Amino acid sequence: MKKTLLILALILLATASFGQRRYYHETDNAVLRVDEQYPGAFVEHRYLATGADNLYKAFLALGDGDSLFAWGSAHDYAPLRSGSFILTDSLSVQEFWETFIEEDSLGMPSDTDSVLIRTETTLGFEDTVFGVSVIQKVVARTDSNQMIIATFQIKNERATTITGLRVVFFYDGDVPDYLYIDDYPEEFAYLQAVGVRDGETNVTSGFCGLIPSSGMICGALRDWVDSLVTPDSTQMLSLIFDDPTWPVGDAYRAGDWASYGVWRFPDMPAGAVETLSVAFIVDGTAEAFGQRAATVRGDTVVPHVSVREVPERLSLSISPNPFNAAVTIAIETGVARHASPACVEIFDISGRLVRSFRAIKPRGDIIWDGRDTSGAELPSGVYLIALKT
Repeated sequence: MKKTLLILALILLATASFGQRRYYHETDNAVLRVDEQYPGAFVEHRYLATGADNLYKAFLALGDGDSLFAWGSAHDYAPLRSGSFILTDSLSVQEFWETFIEEDSLGMPSDTDSVLIRTETTLGFEDTVFGVSVIQKVVARTDSNQMIIATFQIKNERATTITGLRVVFFYDGDVPDYLYIDDYPEEFAYLQAVGVRDGETNVTSGFCGLIPSSGMICGALRDWVDSLVTPDSTQMLSLIFDDPTWPVGDAYRAGDWASYGVWRFPDMPAGAVETLSVAFIVDGTAEAFGQRAATVRGDTVVPHVSVREVPERLSLSISPNPFNAAVTIAIETGVARHASPACVEIFDISGRLVRSFRAIKPRGDIIWDGRDTSGAELPSGVYLIALKT
């Protein structure tokens, strides 16, 4: 009996108007909401084990050597609720599905099973006063409980160099308690991971830094919301420009805590782009949170596995999607001991075979130019790609 792996990527367009679209990324462990209403910010990070939302607000903030700053919407009802970023590109969503088709001895389909394996959202925003634009991309593996990754591509839109660039990612993890007075900050500095632990339910949520791979300075603030005054308050200036501190001794006590990370970037010439990436993490105890951060960053010790014990891998991915002139089909069919090559078949939405390729090597790329077997250019539409072994 053969098993065929299909991947179908759907580009979804929400029906809501500009500035009102939202999407929920979900893994086996957590849900993260992406919302056009909050460019540069997040307002919901839900732990599936409890069903509770563990996030009050997370946001991106930037500053430069001239003490100018930009920030995402900081809170729902505090004075900083309106950030300085303006939405430029509406929310786009991609869902990647794997469909497994069992075939009987005659090669006829006998059963199918479709699974959503990855979700991606893209959002664009800018601050014209500060002079930057940001492309935000969030990726989640729905078949993994390890991570939801947010990446920010920050571009200097000024005609001059940005000097002394500082970038902050702030996470106010009021988890999940009515009064928010029994939370504790948690730090795993060697993993560049910070979080907030609820002292009553022992749930910890936060994030770890991924890109840049080093240089994140961990910080924590107590009673952040209560001390806000105005959008240009000394509190925001302090958050971006003062050196972060972490509570020790008597300062480490229950309260309304938020944690954050700070990165310092080199001078950015006009048109230059810097990238920041973080992984949202939530788990029960602080120890479990730290273990998850270690797994996400790849800092765990993996037992040795011999070649004979390595399981065969079957994977298929496509890029770009959607595509125009050509698309790259990346395949992996397992270790090199396969006696016969795999077959990549492309079908139109009606199920008609339009093109096929033989994959001689167990791993590699195939370039498809959007033409059928006869060389005729195919019309726009959705096509299914099958990998058979």
